Amino acid sequence: MQQTITIDCKAFYKNSDGSWTSVQVADINTPTGAIRISPGMIFRKGRTLCGVDVATLLDQNCTQYGDLVVMAGTSNRLSTRLPEQSAK
Repeated sequence: MQQTITIDCKAFYKNSDGSWTSVQVADINTPTGAIRISPGMIFRKGRTLCGVDVATLLDQNCTQYGDLVVMAGTSNRLSTRLPEQSAK
């Protein structure tokens, strides 16, 4: 069974060093619950928040045009599937 994470691309700004900064309150919705993001939080690749590498997720799914960050397609809301985890 695949799981999904959703995040609002427009709530983030990509910095010149490749990190991302949250510019408004946002929720990352994961299969285990929501993670509340406050404005001003900085996310760098390889660092996780509650098991989510936010910077990598944003890099893979959101594009920045000047001050506007958008997801490809018609919606700014990112929805991505997590790989299935094997049962132990």
